[in-house]
Amino acid sequence: MPFTKQQKLEFKECISVLFADPTFVNSLAKKVADIVVNKIDERLAHLEKQVALLVNKTDELEAKNEQLKIMLDDIEQKTKQNQLRFYGIPESPNENLKEKLENIFSKVFKINGCSLDYCYRIGQRDQENTGSRAALVQFSSVMQRNLVYFSKKNLKGTKIVVAEELTKGKHNLLMMAKKNFTKGDVWTKFGNIFVKIDNKRYQINFFPGLFSKESTVQTYN
Repeated sequence: MPFTKQQKLEFKECISVLFADPTFVNSLAKKVADIVVNKIDERLAHLEKQVALLVNKTDELEAKNEQLKIMLDDIEQKTKQNQLRFYGIPESPNENLKEKLENIFSKVFKINGCSLDYCYRIGQRDQENTGSRAALVQFSSVMQRNLVYFSKKNLKGTKIVVAEELTKGKHNLLMMAKKNFTKGDVWTKFGNIFVKIDNKRYQINFFPGLFSKESTVQTYN
């Protein structure tokens, strides 16, 4: 049933009277403000939950991404399992590097018949041609590579140093380990980085964060 003209006028007068009363206006304003604030709080709570979910999802994706990087790094390292890097081998123009290496294997390592797939100097010589560049060596088998690497004690007293060929990630981790631990307490074996802490051996796993909270150290038995 629609309002009559008289009822509309009476209703309008009632509204005018109410809004002329400061107490009513203040009470109404407070209730409106409370409703608005509650709505905002509800909305903020909802947004906070959404943000928390997104943060958790991002953390999960980052963790999976790091795991994938570790897997790729390990796969790349396996492609280098037949390789060693030599430092301190004198370099000369038009040298026969393979012949030099075979001579070192025979006379220094006391190992004959090493079969090499290839070998070459790494990088470019400086303009003065001073110093000797490192040599990268690819052995024909892991067995021969390991035989040479684990006989490196025979290099004592020479200027030659042999090291495992590492991925960029593992090389960076090795450098960080040498900065954080005593030099003699850091070494590599089969492309893995090891450290000695309180006379116990630990394997350091590669993570992009290196020695940040994402890095881990595992006991090596």
